Amino acid sequence: MASDNDLLLMHNNGYSADAIARHFNLRADSVRGRVSRARKRAGNLIQDTPPDEWDKVLEELAQVRAQLKAMQDADASMYEPSARDDTDWDKWEAEYQRLRRLNRMIVVQTMNDMHIPDDDHQAVDLALAINADVQPDITILGSDAFDFDVLSLKYPRMYNRKRRDPFEEVRGRYDDIVSELREGNPRGTLIALGDNHAQVRGENFINTLIPIFGDRITADYNELIRSQNRVLWLGWQQEVYLHKAIFEHGKKAGANPAMANFKSHGESFTDISGHAHRWQTIVTIKQHWMQEQRRMLYYPLMSAVTGCLQHVPPHYITDTKAINSTQGCAVVHVNMHGLDTHVQNILFHPREDGSLVAVLGKQVYMQQAAVSAVRKAG
Repeated sequence: MASDNDLLLMHNNGYSADAIARHFNLRADSVRGRVSRARKRAGNLIQDTPPDEWDKVLEELAQVRAQLKAMQDADASMYEPSARDDTDWDKWEAEYQRLRRLNRMIVVQTMNDMHIPDDDHQAVDLALAINADVQPDITILGSDAFDFDVLSLKYPRMYNRKRRDPFEEVRGRYDDIVSELREGNPRGTLIALGDNHAQVRGENFINTLIPIFGDRITADYNELIRSQNRVLWLGWQQEVYLHKAIFEHGKKAGANPAMANFKSHGESFTDISGHAHRWQTIVTIKQHWMQEQRRMLYYPLMSAVTGCLQHVPPHYITDTKAINSTQGCAVVHVNMHGLDTHVQNILFHPREDGSLVAVLGKQVYMQQAAVSAVRKAG
């Protein structure tokens, strides 16, 4: 609880009684009375305080000044506190340190670009089968997990597109996918990154049409993406670092997105991304001088763009002759104490009989058309 001297110090630094009252949840007239009393006592502070307690008084004053500076710094910010600040980074930091202590390679699977409700159930089921088999430490979702085309102010839609609550349209399917991940790999951690479909479309919609409800809508999205607190939400930051590897949504979707992503990080990290909906992998060689061994280590860095888990072609494409999208996911092994990151960028192959096939090492995975169960094929 604030003392009278705290209130006086704030008042002397330019805060009005109303502002002080709001900060400490007090009545403004109460603040005025306490400030007046504190001002009267201040002139006799040294006389009323024994010399052996002066240091204590000065220490308390320093603490109040530090609190005041923090408040002034907050007031100087261009932004108000909002639901955009509500993330699980503290939980992720704890999980990151736990993974580093395991003293082994960390396994990560990416499931990029599902674009629910336009996700391809056959492709998603294939990725879920790989997840259950590999048992990754981390599974990355939320990289365009939702399409949110009904929120878009830029791209036209067909006039007969059903107009629904965009969150409720995707919630059931997304929660089902998260449930399957938790059941198939109960010890794994699920994390969600920011992306352009949720952030750009959502914030453009809010800023253009209903800014006054922005915080409430953002809070609802936070609740949606966390899926009953089973997924760690890392906020609108579209990338996460695991030692020498970067997992990100992706910045470019042009002719060479892997190289564009790689250069955006100074060609210093192995980069795994989605966004482009097109399988691509490039490799470059870096140098690392080892002083004790007196030799140069030449090691590879990769930039991999994974396929998507959306329908190919997606629902909004009318010119299907120009389609160059592929489906797939990635399984990545990260050395948390060294330079090497091993990326297995898995491409999903459709067959003439309607099945979808993926290969990881010696294992072949097959998802039959119109069949929910996934079986391994020899």
